[in-house]
Amino acid sequence: MTACSVATVFLTCVKDSPIEIIIGTIFLYKLLGSSAFVGLAVTCLFLPLNHFAGKIVVGAQENLMKTRDERVALMNEILGAIRMLKVLIIPSTWFVELMLSVHGLGT
Repeated sequence: MTACSVATVFLTCVKDSPIEIIIGTIFLYKLLGSSAFVGLAVTCLFLPLNHFAGKIVVGAQENLMKTRDERVALMNEILGAIRMLKVLIIPSTWFVELMLSVHGLGT
């Protein structure tokens, strides 16, 4: 998505949202009476709580990803060391087997 298309969608939402809220409130008032305003007030009061809960969840996910990245980096380092040891050890065993077979001492 380009910045222009994102801006277009955003501006449409900014224009349409107040109209939708007003129409929805009118319909709720006709359906429920004055208790519709209580529900609207409770919804407006809990919006900041939802925002702060979202921030807490995002922070926890960032910490989780940081811990996972550290763990994966450590495992990559360990596996690299194991590969290096295998590369260093295997040719020496081949060399010993070759020398034993050349001198006729091998099986």
